[in-house]
Amino acid sequence: MESPTKKTFLQSFCIGAVSGTLSSVILQPLDMVKTRQQLLPRLNIVKHTKYIFRHEGVLAFWKGLVPTLARTVPGVGVYFSALSSLQAACLGDKPPSPSQSLLLGSAARCTAGILFIPVTVIKTRFESGVYTYNGIFQALGSLLRTEGLRGLTSGLLPTLLRDVPYSGLYLMFYTQLKIQSNNILVNQKEVNKVQSLDEDKPKFMNTHNGMRQFACSILAGIFASVLTHPFDVIKTKVQVSKSHLSSVEATKNIFKTNGIRGLFVGLVPRLLRRTLMTALSWTLYETIFQYLAK
Repeated sequence: MESPTKKTFLQSFCIGAVSGTLSSVILQPLDMVKTRQQLLPRLNIVKHTKYIFRHEGVLAFWKGLVPTLARTVPGVGVYFSALSSLQAACLGDKPPSPSQSLLLGSAARCTAGILFIPVTVIKTRFESGVYTYNGIFQALGSLLRTEGLRGLTSGLLPTLLRDVPYSGLYLMFYTQLKIQSNNILVNQKEVNKVQSLDEDKPKFMNTHNGMRQFACSILAGIFASVLTHPFDVIKTKVQVSKSHLSSVEATKNIFKTNGIRGLFVGLVPRLLRRTLMTALSWTLYETIFQYLAK
């Protein structure tokens, strides 16, 4: 018989991987448009979308899907399982405080970010249209031969500066929004009646609870995305550059050509993709986990 810790770890990994897969397939076109917009800021979302559709075809919106899945599926699994393990080890069954949520989310994402940085580089290059690779393994082999370890870890710093604070901020906002929404529900006069009607229903059938989790996820994702987006722009510039730009050089170039506005190019598609993906992942994760925990 599996120990509770091992079972929880495996459940967290598998559920996180499933939720990450579904979210990635649905939302990949937004990531594609975001990358193109960051590389060519003078065109807006609509113009980039039209160009890709007319000149590259509808399937081009899913360029980079394979490396996205190669990164996201195990990455989300690692993130959720690391988060579950860290929370169990540090807090047990206690709910985390805002600062604890920030640290837990950051530590879990840092683990996943470092492990999957080579695939992140390949994904960005697939989406950019600048590089022509025949597949993810050929791309990794070519990258290793021509650029070595430096190429495989290109953009690691801005990637971590984007993902680690994002996950920490997201988890902090998400847990606090859920607490506040729970308090509002508890104070409603008809809460006892609602609970009595729903107490015999499976947890995953509680539509109201699922919608509340989804709304909290969306809001948390918006706040975290806006605060961390500049590092996403820098990451894209560094990983696509053929001249091995450093993060500092990329930042200087962005300021020189587009000013501070350049650090927020592609915010709208990233905001849509990141918030929807995180919301879908967390809603699926918590809903399935609650059902299995019965």
